[in-house]
Amino acid sequence: MSDPESTETTQTKVGWPWQLKAGITLLALSSLCVAITVAMLADCYSAVAASSTSPKPSELAEGIANALRYSFPAAPLAVAGLTLLLSGVLRHVQANPTAANSTRRS
Repeated sequence: MSDPESTETTQTKVGWPWQLKAGITLLALSSLCVAITVAMLADCYSAVAASSTSPKPSELAEGIANALRYSFPAAPLAVAGLTLLLSGVLRHVQANPTAANSTRRS
């Protein structure tokens, strides 16, 4: 037979909720979108700086517009990621009150 204390411990111990994993993933995607935007803007401006002739404003505007397309999904992804991350942390603290108390005492 199993020890009643060990079964009680395994029943109360809860792993990290899916919200944390999803939130971290969405924040990573948001960061990737911003990094792509910055890289594309840097390429656009370096192309203008390396040009021996005067660049056309329409070409510069087209490069900036292409770069900014990747920044539009960054804000909603970040908001959703932060919401899920906060929700997951709160669920984890509620499910493991002893873990939350032990970190406060340290």
